[in-house]
Amino acid sequence: MKHIYFANLLKSAQRSFVVAPFFIALLPVALPSTGSTLLNSSFQARAELSTDSAQERVRVTFETVKNVVRSEKDKLSADELDRKLRAILEPVFDFEEMARSSLGANWRRATPDEQTEFVKLFSELLGRTYLSKIRKSIETASIRFLSSMTKEDRVMVRSVITTDGEDATAEYRMYQRDGEWRIYDLVVENVGLVTNYRNEFAAILRKDDFSGLIAKLKERTLKGPESNEAKEAAK
Repeated sequence: MKHIYFANLLKSAQRSFVVAPFFIALLPVALPSTGSTLLNSSFQARAELSTDSAQERVRVTFETVKNVVRSEKDKLSADELDRKLRAILEPVFDFEEMARSSLGANWRRATPDEQTEFVKLFSELLGRTYLSKIRKSIETASIRFLSSMTKEDRVMVRSVITTDGEDATAEYRMYQRDGEWRIYDLVVENVGLVTNYRNEFAAILRKDDFSGLIAKLKERTLKGPESNEAKEAAK
């Protein structure tokens, strides 16, 4: 089933850095309570405004990407189309924050130059992987939003992605940066992307230094998504 595919795809990231394309999320958080009905009503109003604007950013991005793929796929090469999609997605995805979070405490072990290179490679890896999957699946996909929640400056936008009649839950973890909602993590069918990468990177760094991790990321980006998927299928 489709939801099993997406869950397995994220789980496989622990071994091969494979990620699903469009499912960015926040683990459920409780809305804080106040001692006043008036304050609580005010908070709920702000929460609705925040979640509505975050949800709209996801919806508009989803539909924009879908329309571009539909209208341009027969006119552009795969690389040219990917460049167009990257230009749409880069302002929405906070790759730097995702990269930093995927390292956890190990981020501080890296030098500033290593951190810069890691962010670049991590971003390139995600882009090369999910852009190919978007090109293949976005045209038949639809998104339906569920209730959203907010806590301070963080918002969880919950949704269901339907592809070829199969549903997968997707929760988008977002926060505001420079006045815009940015996606910084994902959970698909209760499987988290950043956590998977953090576990994988931590395992590598227990056996190797940071240069070893960089080397593995370079290998993955050079091989590209198709070869990574073929390697997984052979296991």
